[in-house]
Amino acid sequence: YQTTRHIRELSGDNHKIPILAVTAHANKTIEERCYESGMNDYLNKPIVKSTLKEKIQFYLSRDDAYQESDKGFKLIDDEQLHQLQSDCSPEMFTRMLAIFTREVRERLALITAMGEKEDLEGLQLQFHTLGGTASTYGAVKISDLSFQAEQFCKDKEKVSLELVKDLQHVAELTLLELSKRYCS
Repeated sequence: YQTTRHIRELSGDNHKIPILAVTAHANKTIEERCYESGMNDYLNKPIVKSTLKEKIQFYLSRDDAYQESDKGFKLIDDEQLHQLQSDCSPEMFTRMLAIFTREVRERLALITAMGEKEDLEGLQLQFHTLGGTASTYGAVKISDLSFQAEQFCKDKEKVSLELVKDLQHVAELTLLELSKRYCS
């Protein structure tokens, strides 16, 4: 963790290099420590070669590969989203994506307001609802982070500001990706 922090404190572009952790004991605490130290992502041991290759390709192929991390690898479950798309008309699907986009932004605004008041019960409900909605639309990273934050609330722990910022950042990346794919 210290090495990552030192790298992130460097001047120039060197501090922006993607960093992936490798851990044998992945849990919420370890995952959060990786992200809080400035790592972009992590892998569980034993390492699956194809997963490592995908993550490396993902970070090195991005236009903003050396920009601040989005703290995650897979933003959208394409299979889930295609299933949703095939279950309705193109017009309905477009309307549903617009509603999803609006709801994500509204929930994030509520989360920010409730976070300032440290309203754990209200936050738990908002994280739960956002996570469930995101899951329906295949927005897996929004869902994962939301359910992680919900668990903090259930455990009566304060949700870190960093986790909320990560959620907001991932949400914007996800909404941008959905917009590029389906609304152009």
